[in-house]
Amino acid sequence: MNTMQTSAYPEPAYPEHWHALALAYLDDRLTADDRQALRDLASDAQFHRCLAEHALDAAMLYRLARQGALASGEVSSALEQPSPAAETEMLAAPRAARREQPRVRPWLVATAIAGAALVAALGWWNALSSPADASRTGEIASITQTSGRVTIRSADGERAAATDGLMPGDVLTTENVASSAIVRLPDGTRISLSGNTSVTLRHRDNGKQIVVDSGQITFRVLPQAAPAPLWVNTQNAEVQAAGTDFQLSADGGVTRLDVSEGNVLLTRLSDRQSLNLKGGQFAVAGDDSAELVACGISPVADTYEADFEAGLPPGWRCGELTREPLPAGSRGGVRAAHSRVARYGNEGHFEILSSNAWAEGQFGLFAIHDDSYLNFTYSLGQPEWFHIMIGTRGEGLPCQNFESRKRHEWWKVPPGQWQTLSVPLRNFGRNLKGMGAIDHNVTPAGRVAYYVLISSQTGDREMVIDRLWVTRGLPDEAAGPTSRLLKDGSVLTPLSAE
Repeated sequence: MNTMQTSAYPEPAYPEHWHALALAYLDDRLTADDRQALRDLASDAQFHRCLAEHALDAAMLYRLARQGALASGEVSSALEQPSPAAETEMLAAPRAARREQPRVRPWLVATAIAGAALVAALGWWNALSSPADASRTGEIASITQTSGRVTIRSADGERAAATDGLMPGDVLTTENVASSAIVRLPDGTRISLSGNTSVTLRHRDNGKQIVVDSGQITFRVLPQAAPAPLWVNTQNAEVQAAGTDFQLSADGGVTRLDVSEGNVLLTRLSDRQSLNLKGGQFAVAGDDSAELVACGISPVADTYEADFEAGLPPGWRCGELTREPLPAGSRGGVRAAHSRVARYGNEGHFEILSSNAWAEGQFGLFAIHDDSYLNFTYSLGQPEWFHIMIGTRGEGLPCQNFESRKRHEWWKVPPGQWQTLSVPLRNFGRNLKGMGAIDHNVTPAGRVAYYVLISSQTGDREMVIDRLWVTRGLPDEAAGPTSRLLKDGSVLTPLSAE
């Protein structure tokens, strides 16, 4: 965990496509897609600044060209690859090169000189937009990515969210454990919502306000252009941040705040007690009157185990404790139950879902490495497919869900037969758009898992898990003489072979 504090606000890092869009505008090379992109960025103050910087660069380059400091073609090449030392290098160009006439379009002068004022006044927007687009100028934020079922509730009703704009007062909800969304504010601040999270974005006299009804969110707050911080409110706490990375969990009357970098001010609403947290620290604000205390974020263990001998672990989200049928000598297991948390729009969904460590006041269940394996001993009453998902967190990064590859060998077994499955976590891929869309080029190694989900999306498989655990390397149970190594690297071991 990086505990370094930022002493000065860095310059914003603009997305690469912004530079190309700005240059296309200044060079009068806009395509239809470019024009739509400009409309989408109409209310983005950071893009205004990016475009203004390119316009000012163009003005400087044209002035140098008129003075004979640039050779033919150097204006366009310098604009495409601007350098802090560009003017010095151009002024040092050979005299023979200076005598050549620069290829600068006459209209570029007016565009460049008026660039900053043009951008500030949104003249380019007025020229490109139509009356139907006017309502977009009131957007408070934009959704840049969604996964699973994500909805927006506004005064006009509820709709499925995609890459939409958000108006003040809109309620954005990730409706199940497999859903997520990334929201971007005009200043570049990034807000990542994990599953089962609901937020409302509002304007505030001294900044913007995010009201968190419930859920888990990761914030990457860029330095604000004015002394107006980002305000985040939960049921019982208020957070004030500017130029920092932090994660927040709100569940009932408990708010947990983890700071990755920078400083964040946490205030409990019941008594206005405040606490300043810095990178590497967390605090929990409840409805009680206990003193707010900053604690160091402890490293997460590399291993994990739930054997259900003493019942379901605290905070277990879905599954029913069962005492039978179980392997010989076992005193407890968990049976898949009708989902209470994630439905995926299907009433027949059954699952086994671990506790949400983040919501329970922990940083995670276990750390993930290249050699980590998820193991569980299970049986199926109706052998059909199931899938495995883990929710993860990264240092200063948004929450991401990862799914495992599926193998028919996992469920093509006689009903009631017990076996142990060991799945390498390096074979899990990042969930893109809900179930079935997985990017296996991105693995969870280096991240922290905060929940484990094993589910059947349609119908009850009558799955029972006797034990679930995570190891570094294959466990001893997977080294038996009848253990089978499958194509994906997972290992199946019949219980009788252990």
